[in-house]
Amino acid sequence: MVDGALHYRLQTAIRMDRSEKKTARQLAKAKVKSSKQKKQLKILCRRLNRERSRRREVEKRCADRIHFETLLNEISAGFVNLPVNRIDAAIEAAQRRICECLDLDLSALWQWSGSSPHYMTVTRLHSPPEDPEIPKGIDAGEAFPWVLERLLRD
Repeated sequence: MVDGALHYRLQTAIRMDRSEKKTARQLAKAKVKSSKQKKQLKILCRRLNRERSRRREVEKRCADRIHFETLLNEISAGFVNLPVNRIDAAIEAAQRRICECLDLDLSALWQWSGSSPHYMTVTRLHSPPEDPEIPKGIDAGEAFPWVLERLLRD
């Protein structure tokens, strides 16, 4: 059983998200009378550190998601009332921004070719300049058989 005073200090420390340094100082200054209390304090400090790590991780994931959703909103809003002659450039800029946001190396949009039933051509591409050249056309049956099967089925 955890000593009541130590448990209260830990609960207070967990609630004090604004000042983590102050929380650490409070726990460090806790007057420990016995080896049992020292052990309890160490356990409580580890739990507090784990809780802080989890909270930071969740905060980062939330911030990343908000950043991505904001980017999608900006891109979507940019296509509203966009003149036809600027759509290609807007698609390429959107691909570039999404790749940068998600830290992707490559983004490609493929379009079915009218001349061959399973042949696709690259219509838009974002790739770093130092990457190898991407083929202009590709046989979907060879390169992406699982995708082709699903597209033809649906």
